[in-house]
Amino acid sequence: LGWEILTREMPRQTRPDGIFREQSTHYHLLLTRTFTEVVWLARRHGWPVSGEMWRLLEKMHEVAASMIRPDGSIPFMGDICPDIESRHLVGVLALGAVLFKRGDFKRPEAITEHALWYQGEEGLAAYEALDGEPPARTVVAFPRGGLAFLARRSSVPAHISLHCDPVGEVVFHGDLDPLGLAVWWDGREIVVDTGNYSYNRDE
Repeated sequence: LGWEILTREMPRQTRPDGIFREQSTHYHLLLTRTFTEVVWLARRHGWPVSGEMWRLLEKMHEVAASMIRPDGSIPFMGDICPDIESRHLVGVLALGAVLFKRGDFKRPEAITEHALWYQGEEGLAAYEALDGEPPARTVVAFPRGGLAFLARRSSVPAHISLHCDPVGEVVFHGDLDPLGLAVWWDGREIVVDTGNYSYNRDE
């Protein structure tokens, strides 16, 4: 029953370009990890994974690869889950690299303790054997999800995040952060304007 619910709900909770519908960067990573763990276990036990679920999960990893900064941090847009730090979530990208055989998902910051726990020695060997590396410069827009990321991985790394909500298509739940902007430069945030920081109008 749980597998049937997940199979049905994943396309409803994820936009076609891979953005989690709440448009929260932190929850996007959290749900990417959750879906990846379940699909990974399903494949290991011979359960069928639909083509749509597989395609959406790869898209979710593409979004994660775009939002993770060169130091392993992420821009905080939208709500967050207070129970887990983002540094415990970025390791899922290493598992995605192995699952989808995507060398462009390889990130030094994604080889975390959690990534090693997922994969073990065999998975780590498969990860290291993948050809490819993250591009030096990327400009990626996800128009259905309303997020865009610009990244430079060089001697002076930089990362810019922009939230441009597509005609208010927030489903079920959203946050007051359209046109949110975050600029990260060489290890620190220099512009942070990612929306309303409180649910209480008096604060």
